[in-house]
Amino acid sequence: MKKNKILIVGILVGGGFMANSSASANDAERLYAVLNGGDVSPVVLTSAAHDFDDTAKNQLVARVASMFTPPPSGALLARLLFIQTPANRAGMTDIFLVNLRSPLPEARKASLQGLEKLEHPSLISLALASLHDESDGVLAVACQILTTKAKDDAVVQKALRSAYAARAGRKEFYLSNSILEASGITLIPTMRKRK
Repeated sequence: MKKNKILIVGILVGGGFMANSSASANDAERLYAVLNGGDVSPVVLTSAAHDFDDTAKNQLVARVASMFTPPPSGALLARLLFIQTPANRAGMTDIFLVNLRSPLPEARKASLQGLEKLEHPSLISLALASLHDESDGVLAVACQILTTKAKDDAVVQKALRSAYAARAGRKEFYLSNSILEASGITLIPTMRKRK
């Protein structure tokens, strides 16, 4: 009789654990559907941040970290910050770092913005590397990050001037060039020849 009681308690406890795991997996799946949706209003995103527990949020970040084919969309990456927890911050940082090399320009852009919002210690180096990107959207984010440092950093100034010189007058880089022009970053002035 005692063995039967232990067995029944074990089944009940185990069954409860499995139900909780299943509920968390379902919550993570529903959260994924919200964050990966088409047009999602900020109200819905804020609501999702409050309606789902940390377990579902952490499971979703772990899921996105393992996505390879297809890679996560820019929209999904941009919305991850709404579900940041102390436990998933490191995983989220890794997701953004990996997706700086995504084949999707919007994913690269969202990743650089995510690292800026997480105040990544290597942000300036990562933004400098992103100056080589061929997407105007990614370049624009990199330029916005770097122009705040350009006044005090000759290396950043030189890199921005070089980036501007390489793309000056090209319509496909209108946004990033406009940011640099508005910040006073232009071509390096030519020295006048002595007579």
